[in-house]
Amino acid sequence: MIDSRDPLLGQVVDRFRIERELGRGGMGVVYLARHEELGSLAAVKTISPLANQDEKARIRFIREAKALGKVHAEGLVSIHNVGELPNGSPYILMEYVEGQNLGARLKESSPSRLPLDLALSIVAQVATTLTKLHAQGVIHRDLKPDNIMLVPDEHSRSGMRTKLLDLGIAKLLEDNATTQTNVPGTPLYMAPESCAGQRVDGQADIYSLGCVLYELLCGRPPYLPDGGNLMSKHIFQRPEPPRKRVPTLPRAVSEFVLELLAREPTERPSATEVARRARALLIEPERASWKRRWLWRHLRPQGTGIRLAYVISMPLLLFILLALLAPHQVVRLLPRPLAEYFPESVMVRIPGGHFIMGSTVAERQVARDLAVELDRDLPKEKQFYVQNYLVQDYLDRESVIRTVELPAFDIDRKEVTNEEFAQFLRKELQVGRIVVKDECPGEKHPNIGVKGFPCVYRTVNGAPYKNLYNDPQYGGMTYKAEERSFVVSPEFRRHPVVMVSWQAATDFCAAQGKRLPTEAEWEYVARRGDRRFPWGAERPSCGHSVLERCGTDGERCACTPKIGSPKLPNVGSMPLDRTLDGVLDMGGSVSEWTSDWFVIKLPESSTVLHSPHQDAPQTPSPNQPRYRVLRGGAWNEDFLSARGAARFRAPEDRLLSGVGFRCVREVQ
Repeated sequence: MIDSRDPLLGQVVDRFRIERELGRGGMGVVYLARHEELGSLAAVKTISPLANQDEKARIRFIREAKALGKVHAEGLVSIHNVGELPNGSPYILMEYVEGQNLGARLKESSPSRLPLDLALSIVAQVATTLTKLHAQGVIHRDLKPDNIMLVPDEHSRSGMRTKLLDLGIAKLLEDNATTQTNVPGTPLYMAPESCAGQRVDGQADIYSLGCVLYELLCGRPPYLPDGGNLMSKHIFQRPEPPRKRVPTLPRAVSEFVLELLAREPTERPSATEVARRARALLIEPERASWKRRWLWRHLRPQGTGIRLAYVISMPLLLFILLALLAPHQVVRLLPRPLAEYFPESVMVRIPGGHFIMGSTVAERQVARDLAVELDRDLPKEKQFYVQNYLVQDYLDRESVIRTVELPAFDIDRKEVTNEEFAQFLRKELQVGRIVVKDECPGEKHPNIGVKGFPCVYRTVNGAPYKNLYNDPQYGGMTYKAEERSFVVSPEFRRHPVVMVSWQAATDFCAAQGKRLPTEAEWEYVARRGDRRFPWGAERPSCGHSVLERCGTDGERCACTPKIGSPKLPNVGSMPLDRTLDGVLDMGGSVSEWTSDWFVIKLPESSTVLHSPHQDAPQTPSPNQPRYRVLRGGAWNEDFLSARGAARFRAPEDRLLSGVGFRCVREVQ
């Protein structure tokens, strides 16, 4: 029965008769309408009477509605037509969707959160829709549980599919408005840049989606309006990790949520990446469960023993499988006997291609802004370093943009360890290519600043190889003269080797039929996939990297967990420090030698080939120090140094506590 108190009830819009009200908000009212001939249903959204009195609001409603009518995506409510009602109010005729909005679903749940698989499925679907929306130049600007409709779908794995609602405040990306006096959106889910009235782009939707995912997993949004201004919390505070609220959450999921909630828009993943990561996290628990079931089925106790046949045979079967598949695998073991001699030397096949080497003006500006933020938390005596050295010199080294063409090559998956290097030194000592002297002239202990420690020298040209000393924070390798052998303490065997010269690193690689990477090759591996850091866009945490300072709040990373303990953990111990190809420890840990000479600014060219010294002179000028290029941040530096484009330098004969290396091999 039609309610006569609402004049729109019973009206016909595009042959659809309005039957009843579905819902209303501050800006609009939504009605259910039925086609007079076909009986099909549709929704009619019109501007509220109060907003209809504002001419600018009416014009904006019609303009944006017409633009959004051109946007097509499976996860959006389709818009059929736009026009004016008999009373002069603009309307949108759109698809009617039966289901339940996510906000209502949360209110029904006890506790008010969803299972992990359902939450990730919802986020993956919404992110896929946002990908299409952003690609067509539109941002939603009001993403929240109430605007996500759950529609039953028996063909979907989760039993439902999502539809985005309420595009009434959606914004075209080409709109050049830089500030907003009336900030659109819902404060619980608004991005920091939106709260500040700044220009927004699609990354604001990613932040809002992060707030939604946080609520789905924790039962509440990341910030509540208790004890302070809600918008200020978005701008200045960091959310509590979801894992602290729900300890059963996988660590990877908790870190994923925090990536979406990064304060800087450039540090958030794209909608495409969010969809991919959410689906990957959705699959991973199933993989783990499958592995546990398989292992239990085959290795469970039977009688008084265990299926020893499986225990003994599985490593052999795995070795045979790797041997058979080695030519076709990305990660390949070195052939014997080198695999026995260098047990850590697993290489990763990097496909050939081209990339843009160096940092754009925009990328350098982001780094400058981070440096200024970093500067505020530093003691006054260190602020000069950030303001003058880091910004004026350090970033200028990345300023030349070039297209680099590279063929396929192999690179060490991990940095060279103390044990690997000790094996190399033993071999070199046996054949007489190195000698151990009582001290390294000019070299000081990096911790206590004194001389007099034994040093390994190359006999051919006298180049220093390594400074030997016992130090719980840096070293671990000693030379036993009576045994003519190099010994590594057990706790240091898999630490990355440090205090090793460029010549020593070069000779180590050559002994395996390899070489040091060019800086182009190194940057290509670290930045493949358009990554700012080797692992992605997010700033490092203690799970990402080994760095002195992970963020602008003074947080320390994985180095120096306690006084007297080793500063460097084992290679490959930071699972999140992983490139697109699975190469580890390229951001932090130790800086790495490359084969190239260092020049302040690389020469301009349209294309740089892959030759080892294409970017720099073959030999330095007589008045130029013999600096080599270092890549990757070191444990004693801040998070800015871990960026894939960051460049450093060091004299090739310098022995430094924060410098190591890895090798590459050309593909024949």
